[in-house]
Amino acid sequence: MPEHPFPGAILAVTDRKEYFMDPVIRFVFDGRSYQVAMAVYRDGKDILLPNGILLHPSTWLESYPPIPTGLQHVPHLFQQLPIAEAADHLNACVAEEVS
Repeated sequence: MPEHPFPGAILAVTDRKEYFMDPVIRFVFDGRSYQVAMAVYRDGKDILLPNGILLHPSTWLESYPPIPTGLQHVPHLFQQLPIAEAADHLNACVAEEVS
């Protein structure tokens, strides 16, 4: 098997486990802290809070991980559904509250 032309570069990347981890996005809304999967940013999804509030980030602070800014409350018709089912219908990711 031939050697890779840049074996040191591959080793440097594979040795850093955090490089492959999918970080969570943390944000504050109405004085409470939440975290949500990176898919919100990557796939352009909205954020569904545990209490059923749907948020649309109008812009992102391009840091790592990114931070949603300009969060807009979006009314929706799925308030009576369980959160996970509502998230599927709304193309949203469910956030969890953190302390």
